Amino acid sequence: MVPVIVAVLAGAGGALAGYIARKAKESKTAQAAHQPTAGPGQPHAGRTFLYRWLAVFLRHLGGAPQAPSASPAPGPLPAQPDKTLSLRLAGVFNLLDRPLFLAGFALMGWLLTDLVLALMLPADQYAAVARVAGPVLVILGPATVGYWTNWLAIKMLFRPRRPNAVWHGLIPARRQELTERIADTILHELISPRIVRDYLHHSGMVRELAERIVAASHAVVDNPDFRSDLKQIIYHRIEEEVNSPQVRQWVHDYVQREFDAWRERNPLFRSLAGRLEPFFLPRLQKLAGDLLPRQALKSADLVFERLDDQLDRTVDWIARQGERIELAVQSAIETALARVDIKSILLQQLSGKDEASLEEMLTGNVAREIVFIQTSGGLLGLLVGLAILWPPLRGGIVVFALALWLVYRRTVTREQKPTP
Repeated sequence: MVPVIVAVLAGAGGALAGYIARKAKESKTAQAAHQPTAGPGQPHAGRTFLYRWLAVFLRHLGGAPQAPSASPAPGPLPAQPDKTLSLRLAGVFNLLDRPLFLAGFALMGWLLTDLVLALMLPADQYAAVARVAGPVLVILGPATVGYWTNWLAIKMLFRPRRPNAVWHGLIPARRQELTERIADTILHELISPRIVRDYLHHSGMVRELAERIVAASHAVVDNPDFRSDLKQIIYHRIEEEVNSPQVRQWVHDYVQREFDAWRERNPLFRSLAGRLEPFFLPRLQKLAGDLLPRQALKSADLVFERLDDQLDRTVDWIARQGERIELAVQSAIETALARVDIKSILLQQLSGKDEASLEEMLTGNVAREIVFIQTSGGLLGLLVGLAILWPPLRGGIVVFALALWLVYRRTVTREQKPTP
């Protein structure tokens, strides 16, 4: 019967190793599917191990990589002082905003007063008043009209925000079309996948991130605590498997099958084996069930001796994969950008803003420039009034306007000329 015991134990050992390998593969597949299998003794050991060393990896990985100084990441532009002549003149002209605004009400008030005086005063007294007020009206009238027409035109772009029987703000009336155009402009000119890809390539951010991934991987795999924890996880996993009721039942059935096969192959012992089976077979099954798990755990020590060498080779392999990791990171970023519907996000954000918020977004950063448009209209009207009141000024005003036009055309021509 000794050959039977040896044959059964040897066969059971090889079959048990195959069984454990299959279970390990199933466990790995379950972990990959985010369905960790936990044994009764260590319900969360694998998850704790994963979370702990993932945190260590991320800590070594650090924050988002910074672009090198040669190609700094774009950020808020620094505030620039008003040094240019145009900005200084705009600042001076904008001082006239409030006076020209109030002058409009004064002009309306005078027109009403003039109507009343024309009806109530004698002709000679009204003529005297007109001679005094006439020059003032000739100067302030065009200035006020120039300011208020520009002010009204700007307001009519956004007001009224709701349509009525007379008018609807031009921008609110085209809100859907303008929203789509703004989204298209941002998508194609500012944050398109091509622009992001080119920026990542030239800034070196992907290369730095790949280097950090390699360094963080080294820090984890080279850590003695990581290797110790990994061995403990493997040991506990093997211990749970080989001592599980499923494995013991499998060993019990395997010994039964091997014993029956041996009895069929040896007719001479068939009668003896039949008489000894009730006494001998249960003990053989218990012996195999107790011996094989202990042998499996001893075999784990041999695996651990080779595990350190395998981890060392893994570290060396990771060090040689810098370029592949860089390509993988860049590919992952490009894939993520391609899957994100940036236009829908922009449309959702822009559509969620009411008319007041949309007006503030469009005009908030150019408020001084809008005021300059209004005051410049008033100043041009003032020049027209002076030219009407004093004809000798007309030639000087024409020459000044022609000089400004020539300077403007020269500047525009120089800007449009291609650089060599």
